[in-house]
Amino acid sequence: MDVLKALWNDSVWSKVIAALIIFVASSILSIVTSVKLKWIWRVKLTMTNRGVSSQPGAGYPLKYYIEMRNDSVKSIEVKLLSYSPKAISVKSFPPEVMQVRFHSKWFPPDQGADKVAVLPGQLCRAWIGIDEGKFKEEQVKMASGSIGTLVVSANNKRLSFEL
Repeated sequence: MDVLKALWNDSVWSKVIAALIIFVASSILSIVTSVKLKWIWRVKLTMTNRGVSSQPGAGYPLKYYIEMRNDSVKSIEVKLLSYSPKAISVKSFPPEVMQVRFHSKWFPPDQGADKVAVLPGQLCRAWIGIDEGKFKEEQVKMASGSIGTLVVSANNKRLSFEL
């Protein structure tokens, strides 16, 4: 005990001990804050709706839409990465199929974008162009749940949705 008391009362060693205490305390605080912030800022994108739509005369007359809601606490960037077919194949996989919803309207209105910024609680949607030469609207509806897997990126985090 006398040694510790002597070190603490020494002008140099008391500063070294104080610096070590501050370093250890700030390191612990940094770790706790980092873990807490990762939990708070977790990216969460939830599928809210999905369905098939027939649009005769369009470039992609048979589309399968998926709507997603940003359930994160901050804005996220969403874009499509890939589609893996199971029961239903696509005509092609264009990236410009993303839209975001403002006041019950989808934007961009006539064309999609390759990525969208989605506010917390806001909806976005994407579509895949079903091969209308192989499948009819009713076949796609019947295959719901086994159509395929759509992979999106939300703030560079890969999320998969079973269609």
